[in-house]
Amino acid sequence: MRTPLWYALLLGIALATARTTAAQASHHDFLAEWVARFAEKQIQQEDYAGALATLNHALAWAQDNVRLLTLRGELHLLLYEWDNALADFNRALMLQPNDARAHFQRGMLYYTRAQRKEAYADFACYLALAPNGQFADFARQALASIAQEQRTLGE
Repeated sequence: MRTPLWYALLLGIALATARTTAAQASHHDFLAEWVARFAEKQIQQEDYAGALATLNHALAWAQDNVRLLTLRGELHLLLYEWDNALADFNRALMLQPNDARAHFQRGMLYYTRAQRKEAYADFACYLALAPNGQFADFARQALASIAQEQRTLGE
């Protein structure tokens, strides 16, 4: 489904008025969160190209926003653009090393790519940061599975 024109216009206005000064930091954070939610809605509607365009435009003015970087990384992961996903997750974690969601999503990428040691480290970090988080059950299952694989392979 295509993005409604009024959303696109509102997004354009929001992006045009965004500033990066310290005095407007809360406004900037509000806009970034709004854009993230808008992109999530686009993803739910399977408008992946629109979501990617939204996130790319937003990251042009908020290049250090961990939430936007992680969300774009998740979209790249969904689209099997693994190198782009890894770059976004690594950048997000460079900016905010204790971001639980970025660790989990990078762990998912590593797990998908059969990079089990890296996946294990990210899932373990996620659980240390968010033991009751949204993805905690999956992370625990993945850790157990990786540990079993390593025992089976004698690693």
